[in-house]
Amino acid sequence: MFKEGIPPSLIIIVVFAVLISAIAATYWQYTKTYENNNEEELIGKTPEPEEEAPENRKSIIKESQTGTESISENKNLVRSDFSYPYPIEWTSSYTKTRYFKYSLTGVSLGKRKIPSFVGKNTGKEINALTLYFKIDNVGRYGAKICIDVSLRMVLNEQGDLAAPINKRFNEGCFGDNQTYYDQEVIFEVPPDKKEFVITTGGDSNIFFTVKVLDNGDIRVIKEVPVG
Repeated sequence: MFKEGIPPSLIIIVVFAVLISAIAATYWQYTKTYENNNEEELIGKTPEPEEEAPENRKSIIKESQTGTESISENKNLVRSDFSYPYPIEWTSSYTKTRYFKYSLTGVSLGKRKIPSFVGKNTGKEINALTLYFKIDNVGRYGAKICIDVSLRMVLNEQGDLAAPINKRFNEGCFGDNQTYYDQEVIFEVPPDKKEFVITTGGDSNIFFTVKVLDNGDIRVIKEVPVG
């Protein structure tokens, strides 16, 4: 016969339940204290922005640069660019295998500032007809060749000529077997003049007309020699 009383298994279950409750209460108190400490540290602190991916930064920089270029565009200047076959081309030879080849790649008309390579009045604003050339220096000379601009503007029927404001092209002197782009010839012209006759001068002596249309298009017409 067993004595009446609380069974040992029930006592074990009660002790185990009390132990579990105590552990749970201790863990809850630790979690609450940790969260409160973190909240106190974050109060008044500005979150740092997430770092952008390199690809996004490049895209933003590119868009900004494009916007800057469009904002700074000279609205008082009209320009037309030409692709091959170019409207005007000629060569200036030193020997049969050594020569310069000139190709007219663009024309602009309007207000612009005098660039530093002209050598004087840098930054002064003028109304200008600017011719842009691609120049190929073909052959070996052993040293850079410096060439003067031979182009002239025909002023009247008597054949009076006007020189450009720059004696030499942007590059000044040209290396062996190299191609140079956007080499400028700058003529100062009256603001209301829209048609010009140009000669290449030298042995080539090609005449051509530059005409700015009312819609802003620029036409280049090569004169055909008679006879």
